[in-house]
Amino acid sequence: MTSARPGMDSDLPEHVTRPLLERITEESLDKDYQLAAARNGGGTTGSGSTKVMTAIVAAVIAILVMTAAAQTSRQAEATADDRASLISQINDRRDDLDVQQDKRGDLLDETTALEERASDAEQREQTASDEVLRLKALTGYVAVRGPGVRVEVDDAPNGTLRESVQAEDLAILVDGLWNAGAEAISINGERLTVLSAIGNSSRAIVVNSRPLTPPYTILAIGDKQTMQARFAQSTHGQQWSVWAAQLGFVFSMENEDELRVPGESLTTLRSAVALGTDGNKPQQEVAP
Repeated sequence: MTSARPGMDSDLPEHVTRPLLERITEESLDKDYQLAAARNGGGTTGSGSTKVMTAIVAAVIAILVMTAAAQTSRQAEATADDRASLISQINDRRDDLDVQQDKRGDLLDETTALEERASDAEQREQTASDEVLRLKALTGYVAVRGPGVRVEVDDAPNGTLRESVQAEDLAILVDGLWNAGAEAISINGERLTVLSAIGNSSRAIVVNSRPLTPPYTILAIGDKQTMQARFAQSTHGQQWSVWAAQLGFVFSMENEDELRVPGESLTTLRSAVALGTDGNKPQQEVAP
C-alpha cells in the first residue's frame, strides 16, 4: 500500500487519506459489534414474542382439531344413522321382493293351470267340431266328396204315364243304394237328408220341396268297388231291376273316382228335443 503524496495529507478528508485495507477491516468489525449488540440487547423481547405467537398458533390448532373432531363425530353419527336407514330400506325392499316373487310364483302356477285348461278346452272343441262335421256329413247338411257310383234314370222312350219314373221308383232305388253302403246321395243336385222326402206332384217328382224332372242323375258316394254288387244283391236292388225291366226305364250305373255331393241347408227343429246323458232328462232344443 503507498502513502499519500507529500504536501497533500492535510488538505484531504480522513476517509480518503486512510488506507483502504484498514478502513474495510475497521468497518467490518464495527458492523459485527453492532449486530452482536443488537442481538444481545433484543434477546428477551424476541423470545417472549415467539412464545406468545407459539401459544396463539397452538391454540388455533387446538381449536381447529377440536372443531374437526366434533364435525367428524357428527358426521360419523350421521353416517351411522344413514347406514342404518339404508340397511332398513334394503331389508324392506328384500321383503317386498320376496312377496313379489311369491306372487309371481302363484301367478305362474295359475297361468300354467289356465293354459292346461285352455288346451283341454281346445281339444274338446276340436273333438266336438269334428263330431259335428261328421254328423252333418251323415245327415246331409254339409257338402262331401269321394268315390262312388253315378246312376242315370229316365222314363221309357215313348212310354205312357204309367211307364214314367215315379217317386216310389226312385225311393226303391235310393233305399237300395243306402243298403249297398252309400254314405251320401243326391238327386239332380238335391241332397238327401234325414228329413228329406221323395214325393209326386203332378208329373214331377219333389225332393226337399223342389220339383225335379227327368232324366234323373243320382250320385252316391261310397265304396265303388262293392257298391254295385251289393246293390244288385239287395232286396231293393232286385225289386228296382224288375220294375226297370218291366216298365222300360232307361237305367245305367257307373263307377266314379270322385263325386261331389252338395249339402242341404240346416233347418230348425220345432218338435224334436235332445235327451240328456241319462236318456230321460231333456236338454235344450237343438238344430241338426
